[in-house]
Amino acid sequence: MPRAYQKCSGTAYWSGRIPNCTDLGNAIRLIAFRIEESKPVETISFGKSSVDREYFYGVVTGGGAYGPGICEKVVGMSARGDLIVERLPLRDDRSGTKRSGSVDYALTGDGVYRAYGYADSNRSEGPEAFFELRGDALKELSRNQLNEHLRAMSPENFAKMEHARCKVARRAELLPEIQAEVTEFAADGERLEVTTINVDDQLQLSRLTVTRHKSCGHFSEISVNDLDELIANLSAPLGVCTYCEAHAAKTRAAQEALERLQGTASEKNLPPLSGSMRQIKWALEIRHGFRDKNPGSPLLKRATTAKYWIEHRDSLQS
Repeated sequence: MPRAYQKCSGTAYWSGRIPNCTDLGNAIRLIAFRIEESKPVETISFGKSSVDREYFYGVVTGGGAYGPGICEKVVGMSARGDLIVERLPLRDDRSGTKRSGSVDYALTGDGVYRAYGYADSNRSEGPEAFFELRGDALKELSRNQLNEHLRAMSPENFAKMEHARCKVARRAELLPEIQAEVTEFAADGERLEVTTINVDDQLQLSRLTVTRHKSCGHFSEISVNDLDELIANLSAPLGVCTYCEAHAAKTRAAQEALERLQGTASEKNLPPLSGSMRQIKWALEIRHGFRDKNPGSPLLKRATTAKYWIEHRDSLQS
């Protein structure tokens, strides 16, 4: 009994019954699709640009705002994870103002190529894309496929890059765990924030920095090698805030200097001045300088605001 093709879930197989027109038509179309699918791709489009087996063709759109794009051949990867590329021969057919026209990049044989900066439309720029030319075969590459090519081109550098990515992922994994543990040791009114985490080549914690936000508003940084050392540091008595202590010392020194100036003014029978502590201190210094040059001036007793002496200091000191 004659057998025929039937289409089922995207595949064709033999059935044991006489075909009808629909079954036979589906089978023919499926076979034609498979034959067409097996043919090498001749052109890939990237937005307004395209590439064939010889050239990357980029156009300018948006009055020069987008495109024509850049095409380079990827030949490897550096130790830092950057792509090593080669420039391609370029034929520039843009206008003199570069606001219209196109460019052609000549492909240099088999290999992996990168395209970027091309016009995705008249109003946008397309994403970075990669494609491979191998004989007559031209295909766009996914990120995973690109990585496999880079691994083959630069195995040692690719391994370093992968390890660096693992370290970044490990730091991101450790951060919330350590932050939760550290928070438990915060004193009343303060906040502990994990700001830096480093891991060694075995992906174990090697360095940790925590910012201690104190209740007074100041902060300090604690850098340790492990959690035990951090806990020991946080468990120690907090002590006096060095910033607060320095500010208090500066305030005391300013107050003492003001009292000395006021004492000198009292000895000279000069009236006290009104204003803030800083204004009064500054104004007293100006008035003392003025008094040395003009001991009998009526201003010495008439001007009793710090504001007056500060605002007129240039004329008074001339």
